[in-house]
Amino acid sequence: MISAGELAKITNAEVVGKQTPSTLITNILTDSRKHWYRANTIFVALQGASHNGEDFVMDLYQRGMRFFMVQKVPANSLPDASFLVVKNTFEALQKWAKYHRNSFTNPLIAITGSNGKTIVKEWLSILLESRFNVVKSPRSFNSQVGVPLSVLQIEKQHTCGVFEAGISLPNEMKNLADILRPNAGVFTNIGLAHQANFVNIEQKINEKAQLFNGCKWVLTKNDSRIIHALKNLPQPPEILVVGVDYPVTIQGSLLCITYEGAQEEYQLNFTDTASLENAIYAIIVARKLGCTVAKIQEKMNLWQTVEMRMEYIQGPGSRVVVNDAYNSDPEALQLALEQLHTYRPETPKSLVITDFIQSDVDEQRLYKATGDQLKKYPFREIIAIGSACQRNASFFPENTTFYPNTDEALSKIDLHHWGNDTVLVKGARKFSLERLVYRLARQTHRTILDINFSAMERNLREIRSPLPQGVKLMAMVKAFSYGVGAVEMARFLAYQKVDYLAVAIIDEGIELRKAGISLPILVLNPDPNGFFLMSEYRLEPEIYSLSALHTWKKVVEQRGENVSPIHLKFDTGMHRLGFDIQDLEEVVSLVKDVPVASVMSHLGASEDAQHDSHTASQITAFTQISNRLSQALGYPILRHILNTNGIIRHTHAAFDMVRLGIGIYGIGHHHLTPALEWKAHVMQVRQLSKGEKVGYGFSYSMPKDGEIAVISVGYADGLRRSLSNGKGSVYIRGNACPFVGKISMDMAMIDVTGIGCKEGESVEIIGPNQSIERLAADMDTIPYELLTGISPRVQRIYFRE
Repeated sequence: MISAGELAKITNAEVVGKQTPSTLITNILTDSRKHWYRANTIFVALQGASHNGEDFVMDLYQRGMRFFMVQKVPANSLPDASFLVVKNTFEALQKWAKYHRNSFTNPLIAITGSNGKTIVKEWLSILLESRFNVVKSPRSFNSQVGVPLSVLQIEKQHTCGVFEAGISLPNEMKNLADILRPNAGVFTNIGLAHQANFVNIEQKINEKAQLFNGCKWVLTKNDSRIIHALKNLPQPPEILVVGVDYPVTIQGSLLCITYEGAQEEYQLNFTDTASLENAIYAIIVARKLGCTVAKIQEKMNLWQTVEMRMEYIQGPGSRVVVNDAYNSDPEALQLALEQLHTYRPETPKSLVITDFIQSDVDEQRLYKATGDQLKKYPFREIIAIGSACQRNASFFPENTTFYPNTDEALSKIDLHHWGNDTVLVKGARKFSLERLVYRLARQTHRTILDINFSAMERNLREIRSPLPQGVKLMAMVKAFSYGVGAVEMARFLAYQKVDYLAVAIIDEGIELRKAGISLPILVLNPDPNGFFLMSEYRLEPEIYSLSALHTWKKVVEQRGENVSPIHLKFDTGMHRLGFDIQDLEEVVSLVKDVPVASVMSHLGASEDAQHDSHTASQITAFTQISNRLSQALGYPILRHILNTNGIIRHTHAAFDMVRLGIGIYGIGHHHLTPALEWKAHVMQVRQLSKGEKVGYGFSYSMPKDGEIAVISVGYADGLRRSLSNGKGSVYIRGNACPFVGKISMDMAMIDVTGIGCKEGESVEIIGPNQSIERLAADMDTIPYELLTGISPRVQRIYFRE
């Protein structure tokens, strides 16, 4: 929070407009696409080679924003707006951040390196939460703009900061160092990312090392180049080296670190090289800042595995395209290969790779190492694009085909024989591999559902954080995982160490088993006619009636020990499926020779405070039932009653396991991150005159001259006809565009008058401007029904930030 007058003084700005010097600024915005209205927000109109933030001032003004930092006041009259006019908005933003940093006297840790910055920052922040109120860089905010925006998040209540800093050009790090002025830091490693912009790798190391000039200490790996650069700083820090100052041994999933002469043990949930290196950095820094071994181990259970910038795109048939065509260096390739071969392990893999773009590396040595790397993995086919790959063809696996450029590859590759492959596309931006990705993933219907794995990881962490240690997590993947994709979600959840999956019917469970999912799977509504099949596929039935229990006992008698355990469901007041409470003693007598995994019930109104007394009575009844069953069986069983709303509002009743449903997608709770965006595109724009009719039945007449757009989504995609004729809207570039005429099967019409709409533009159905809750309300339904009703023909694209 800062006053307008103070900010003007810091940035040497001229104040133009109505705001008084005492007006408080509490929020900052640099991307107009992400605007949500807050009265005390300032828009900083940054200028770059391909954009000018001042072009969006008018649009933001029309959407309610009134405070702007610009280099030039717009020519159009904006009577209620105020402007801070500065010489350079980019430099003004950095000055503001430096000033704000001066008010923070608590520890600030900075992280740089070629790889691992973001994950070390995230993991370290989680560990430090046991002792500090932590402020950290959002996502990968490590650039010349991202770092100042990160620092401006610091508030009075924060007691520790963790920020990352990245560079791609010489002379950039000094700016970031002047803003951050870290007390201590981590230099993760050095690789070839962004090497093309530096004379040699030593220049890049020296540039990165400037971040730590004047620091108290820096933790790094045993790399003589990094150590030399740090020693030669004008004010060198104490250099702490992993493996030297802190000896490390790894025994399977057990990590042993010698810290201050004593060996400490940490249990890990992963063993890949990158994650181990990141974990070691995070643990040692946390120990140096006073976190205990016990607290670190407890918080480590909230860690997620290494994030990568990958899109998982469902193509024709069973093909999945893994799009990582953003950068190309050997370290990033190795991380991508490791990630790929933990994904869809049962399917054949193919690879598209391009030349590396860097300097100061012997070409033959580089490509020999790359070829050796590729030979470790069982690719069915490899496509290598670029002249350097061709020159070094002898180092590649024998099943590699070479092309000089992307155009040649597109003209000659037969995509049809990749029908069921998982295809990794990994290369440098200059090769424009997005054209190949489009060909591989092409489907005829250009309506997509974007599914953000990174947002879901944040939601999982948010949901897990208040749970008592040891409480297991069951995730619902029924109904095509609420329309998102059951197999893809099951793989994601397995990777996130969820303990159980739940489906509605037996066929859904069999589909997951055939896809290679090995997690325990509960079937919530099994047909007793399929009971014998369930044990064959290791599916565990929910048993909710005496008749179903008798039928299952026959399965047990015939199959003997080779039978799945069951989950007993009791009705505690919702009056849907479940044994009646008066059936308890009969159930106890019947299950003495039947393996039981859990006892469960379901809350009817866990989200509604006015029904909390009824919820409490359900929990009390369940406690009595589960205690009796546990006592009678003589062995431990899981107990679970909480759904997503229950986890958030009634955590005290977590028992042994909780059930997560639609909340993983960020739906229903403001503190969760929305993970889904539904998009279409503009097919045609039409000019219409006042009185002209639109759509079936001519049910809509243009009230004045204007423009409509035809968009690529209809009721066959899940967009209800109830949205017709002005009820409900979609968004184009942040502009609300109401529906006109009746929704058709495959398309809809919207009013785009005055926004300059063009064919091919993206249309937001669900996204930053329109939540799924709002669209569901306009459709007279609930988010569950809307989401499960999105047609399978809508292409699902899975990605990480």
